[in-house]
Amino acid sequence: EFRRVLFRSFEYDSTQDYKVLFKTDDDAWIFVEDQMVADLGGINGTIEQWVFMDRLGLAEGATVRMRLLKADRCGVSSRFHLVTNVPLESATSLTILAMFD
Repeated sequence: EFRRVLFRSFEYDSTQDYKVLFKTDDDAWIFVEDQMVADLGGINGTIEQWVFMDRLGLAEGATVRMRLLKADRCGVSSRFHLVTNVPLESATSLTILAMFD
């Protein structure tokens, strides 16, 4: 069941060395410009993955769309940890109660 989706657009600046770390004990995915760049789906223990934006071939100065999707298998005991230097001041967070809502 999907619980949380975070949408964010930001202007890509290669001098900023943008990166994202997602660490979770449930399913999570990161999409940049509709390309899946991190797949933490499946039944597993706590896992983590770094995404380095400079490895994605993004155009300097481009407005880049990023989506972080988190699904819960464990309900109330589910956890995730997000570390990033991508500017998220005006991020939009949506709660989704069920897939395809």
